[in-house]
Amino acid sequence: MENNVFSPVIDSYQKLYKADVDENGVLNHGEFVAVKIHLQKMENDEHFCIAFMFFDKDGSGYIELDELRDALADESCETDVNALNDIMREVDTD
Repeated sequence: MENNVFSPVIDSYQKLYKADVDENGVLNHGEFVAVKIHLQKMENDEHFCIAFMFFDKDGSGYIELDELRDALADESCETDVNALNDIMREVDTD
């Protein structure tokens, strides 16, 4: 598809067209709710990605202990070691 000012509109129309599961030309309540849930999930995924990148400073794909320590540091650049250990114990499954 050519990249132009109408691309977002065309893309949105195509997504809505695909959401019309019964192909009657309109979105019924269930189809509309499905689209809404899908869009919310996409937005949440984007927010999670942004939050992950905030912690993953070196872009390794992992949040390392030093990165977490730096992100949780207070104004005096100190991190509560107990809180840091609790977080790592809870989320580090491997």
